[in-house]
Amino acid sequence: MQEAVNYAEKYRYYKDIIGNLSTPDSYKLDFVENNLARNSLSINKEMLPRVENVILKVCNKLSLDRTLVKGYIYSSNELQAYCYSTNREECIVQISSRLIELLDESELMFVVGHEVGHFLLGHGVVHTSENKVNMYTSRFQELSADRIGVLATNDEKASYRAIIKIASGLSSEHLRFDLNKFLKQINNVSLEIGENLKNTHPSLLIRSRAILWFNIFLKQEYSSDSKKELDKNIDLEIEKYLDGPLNLRIKELKKDMKFWSTMLQVLKDKKFDKTEQKMIANNFGDEILLKVKNLIKNSSIDDLNRHIENEILRVSVEIKSLE
Repeated sequence: MQEAVNYAEKYRYYKDIIGNLSTPDSYKLDFVENNLARNSLSINKEMLPRVENVILKVCNKLSLDRTLVKGYIYSSNELQAYCYSTNREECIVQISSRLIELLDESELMFVVGHEVGHFLLGHGVVHTSENKVNMYTSRFQELSADRIGVLATNDEKASYRAIIKIASGLSSEHLRFDLNKFLKQINNVSLEIGENLKNTHPSLLIRSRAILWFNIFLKQEYSSDSKKELDKNIDLEIEKYLDGPLNLRIKELKKDMKFWSTMLQVLKDKKFDKTEQKMIANNFGDEILLKVKNLIKNSSIDDLNRHIENEILRVSVEIKSLE
């Protein structure tokens, strides 16, 4: 087990930081397996030889004992897979039936390797007050897990094919796998709009670009310098397509918070004199001042204060969810 963990750790994306591991809670994992055993199909060589062989190959590639990975197939048209673990001693991988039908062996090895990667990297058992797993950090975990998925395959292009199939829902019968053409879709992405800030996974395009950089890295001799260069290239991708829009939104929200907090103080005496008006104009602009005047004209001070308090609460909740 430790050999597999050490192997995975070598390739962890450096922003995927974990702190102290939580106390193992085998009951929670038993509860998950109990539910899966009642409603899903256990993966074994007798009933699912192809899938069992995939898991066995992935475990062998990652130097992991097969008995530490339990698997279940659940009936669904979703293209999904999950990993459950409460410690670094065992995990459960759950895969949708549609994903099994869609992917070939190498592509499925990437998906299973990705899920096992979450287990090896301790993503299911992270618990620190300083490093809560939120939408932001979860994206870094996905990039690390993708790297383990790539390492688990026998085919360099399998990860790209799997992602294109998942993006389209189409089988090989309908697809011609042109990675360059797929990656060029990034040119259709608006940097001003950015990604859905509440997504826990980077977009499939971003993940494909990160995997491309990782495959280039694997062709070199491993060194700390080459690893840093890899992560630097990923940083640039994230800053441009993920963090840039996210940081811009946080900056906008903090500006809103400053404005509403200022207005709350200004209206404490239930007045809005010329000195205060000048201060609002200097700090937030004449257009904002005009809007404030119209609000005051059309609302009572008490109603306006309630509105301001609600806005402060709304903005603070959104900032907290993004940071």
